[in-house]
Amino acid sequence: MNNEEEWDWFEEVEDREPRDPMLSAVLRAVRQAGDEWSSLGIPPEATIARLDDNGLRVFIDVLDKDDDVLATLRVDVKRDGTSVMAWSDGELAEVEERMEDTDPLDIARFSSPIPEELASHVVAWLDGQLRRVVVRYEWSVRGRIRATCEAFQDTGTVLASSGAKPHGGLDTADRKTQIRP
Repeated sequence: MNNEEEWDWFEEVEDREPRDPMLSAVLRAVRQAGDEWSSLGIPPEATIARLDDNGLRVFIDVLDKDDDVLATLRVDVKRDGTSVMAWSDGELAEVEERMEDTDPLDIARFSSPIPEELASHVVAWLDGQLRRVVVRYEWSVRGRIRATCEAFQDTGTVLASSGAKPHGGLDTADRKTQIRP
């Protein structure tokens, strides 16, 4: 990431503020929470907000200690006060299809006709997600790492992986290291 450029929390791609009170309340709330999230390793340039005809989309790239993106948090807020919050790089339809099979800690729905209530819930969910412990699991052969996996400590939900992991799951890892927060 380019640290020379000055970024604001959740900049708008279209460079416009939402006129809808629901969307405006959510955007204002996540921007205010951004300063606290910097202590969790989330810089302003890892956040963005997009406003379109369907509503507001908020993205937070969650980084490891080397500033590599592990996963992206996404919140979609519609003008009617409904929201879907998830760990996803995919389209929202794909996220909603997976909701039945996803751990409830990794995805949520919420709706409220009251802008401040919706905004408060969105910020609380994001804050909780950003505080979850992420562990890097490593499998080695003859002293060389052959596979890695980054996953939530509480659910084992995998955020990123590389290499062929042996059978037996995360418990068979040769090394476990907390990498977030």
